[in-house]
Amino acid sequence: MSHRRILHVVDHALPQRFSGYSIRTRFLTKAQAGLGLEPHVLSTSAGVSSTHEQDGVVQHGLALPRPQLSNLPFTHRRWARAIAACVREHGIEIVHAHSPYATGLVASAGPRRAAVPAGYEVRGLWHETRRVEQDRSNPLEYALWDALEGRCCRRADAVIAISEGLRERLVKHYGVSGPIAVVPNGVDFARFEAAAEDPPRDGPLRLGYIGSLRRLEGLELAIEAVARMDEPVELWIVGEGEERPRLAECAAALGVSDRVHLLGPVPHAEIEAQYARLDVMLYPRKRSPVTEMVTPLKPLEAMALGKPLLASDVGGLRELVADKRCLFRAGDVDALVERIRAFASDAGLRTEVVRAGRERARERDWSRVVQPCLAVYDALL
Repeated sequence: MSHRRILHVVDHALPQRFSGYSIRTRFLTKAQAGLGLEPHVLSTSAGVSSTHEQDGVVQHGLALPRPQLSNLPFTHRRWARAIAACVREHGIEIVHAHSPYATGLVASAGPRRAAVPAGYEVRGLWHETRRVEQDRSNPLEYALWDALEGRCCRRADAVIAISEGLRERLVKHYGVSGPIAVVPNGVDFARFEAAAEDPPRDGPLRLGYIGSLRRLEGLELAIEAVARMDEPVELWIVGEGEERPRLAECAAALGVSDRVHLLGPVPHAEIEAQYARLDVMLYPRKRSPVTEMVTPLKPLEAMALGKPLLASDVGGLRELVADKRCLFRAGDVDALVERIRAFASDAGLRTEVVRAGRERARERDWSRVVQPCLAVYDALL
């Protein structure tokens, strides 16, 4: 494959904002640089003009307002001109835009001005997430957001999805007729494998969750499971989000505040130390359109570290989990309690699921995950 200069246009990036979205951008582009490409990243919410390089990836910011539904008619043309100028200045050959729709629309307009192809990567459907997270959603806003996501997919020269569930949604709901490449979430396997050997630890079984505290994660089910158990079990929740106060209230109401620890966020560079304190990782996501389609990053980190995990059987987690004995019925606290007890009492089971998980994580190393991107780029040029 010949040398390629790729401009990734994203909603936000590290260190500007720490999220699964920004982590995916960091490691996807770092893997591309490792394979000989020249990736650039342009964040549409940086708000300042800046350029710096990290891990072989050139990071850009522009002093423009973030494009979003409320200002898109006024910002679209300015962003299109700025992206076209960036393409010409740096000799960009392909623009790789990433959802949501506001980023996709301005990123597709820029390449048309500069006469280069543009792909659109769907990482999730943010309007579906908002519908789950909010008590009330605006149906008109939802319909407009949904229509604009479909428009981004149909206008793109190539479409990428991060899961099979999302690929199916783009075909059935948005009518995308061309091929859709699946570039799933990955993990820096070597980094986490090196930290995988934990010393034996005495005391209660520590169940753990590391990630954003959002309603769709279903963490109140994990708290209820702890309250149902007489065995010595604790729940350690690492992360921040709007659900934190409600989770604390839930633990207090069930009388398990002494066994449920809400630890707050930690930098990604320190994440291995947090995993080392935990015995079994929990991902009790609620069943919803978004959790059926979107795959999270954190279970891959846990598997690479050799941590047994328990996950609800929503589609986005079924795609990730290597051993189906790690799954329980979404929303069923009795099924979760049964699985926790099985993991606590059966060392052989834990060993088997850890072995399968490490193999799955090895398959999802970023250097492998990124390969379908290269095929997409070759097809566009």
